[in-house]
Amino acid sequence: MAVDREAILKKAEKLLRQGKIDGAIEEYVRLVEAQPRDWNSINALGDLYLRAGRSDQAVAQFTRVADHLFQEGFFPKAAALYKKALKVKSDDEHPLLQLAEIAAKQGLLADAKLYFRQLAGQRKFRGDSRGAAECLVPLHHRPVLAVPTGLLLQVREHRAQGVEARRRPGVRVVMEHPALLERVAELERTLYA
Repeated sequence: MAVDREAILKKAEKLLRQGKIDGAIEEYVRLVEAQPRDWNSINALGDLYLRAGRSDQAVAQFTRVADHLFQEGFFPKAAALYKKALKVKSDDEHPLLQLAEIAAKQGLLADAKLYFRQLAGQRKFRGDSRGAAECLVPLHHRPVLAVPTGLLLQVREHRAQGVEARRRPGVRVVMEHPALLERVAELERTLYA
C-alpha cells in the first residue's frame, strides 16, 4: 500500500504542535515502515524518540542512518550521527568503534587512537580484558592504515640507510615535498608515541 509521505509529515507536525509526541512518533514509525530507506525520516524519528525520553530507540535510529552513511562512504556525515548517538548513550560500543574506524580511514590517527582507547577503557571496566587488548593493537597493524604505514616504514628506512633508499619512487616523492614529509612525521609520532 502506497503511503502519502507529505500527508504523514503534516499530521506528525500537527500532533507535535498539540504536544502529542507519542502520536507523532506513531506517524513517523508508519512512514519509516513504508519507506525504510527514508534516512531523513529515520533521523527525525530518532529525534522524536529522544524528546520522548526513549533513548535506546533514539540511538538505534541514529545508528541505523549512520551505518548506511558509513557503508556509502559519507564518513563526515556518519561520524556526526555516531557522535549524536554517543551523546545519548555514551557506553554504546558500536558508534565508538565506527568513529575510530572513520578517523583511521580519514588519516586522523590521533582521533582514532583516542576512540580505540575509550573503547578499551569501557571493555576493561566491564571485565572484558581480551576485548580491551584488541582495541589497543597498534594502529599501524590495522588494515585500513596499511598504505600510509608502508610509506612510513620506507621513509624510516631511508633515514636509516641514507641515499640508497631515496631512489624508491614513494620515498623520493615524500622526501621532496615538505607537506608530505610533515604528514609522515605526524603519522610516526602518533604510531610510535
